[in-house]
Amino acid sequence: LIVDLIIKCWDAKAENRPTAKELRQIFIKYDTEKENENSEISYQIKECEKIKENKLKNRTNENKSKNLQTHPQAIY
Repeated sequence: LIVDLIIKCWDAKAENRPTAKELRQIFIKYDTEKENENSEISYQIKECEKIKENKLKNRTNENKSKNLQTHPQAIY
């Protein structure tokens, strides 16, 4: 849903882009629908949260492994 909206906003022809009023209505609709667990926007929000959590875990693991590496020519 969000990707489709972004693509519409990027349309080269201004007349094909949503107006500020239309965007407001769309965002109000999304805000209302997110409370319904069976809605598409609710599903997409959950998927985004899962992706975000995985990226944070991976970033933390990468940082740990980088911190544990020693330089082969270093004297300790």
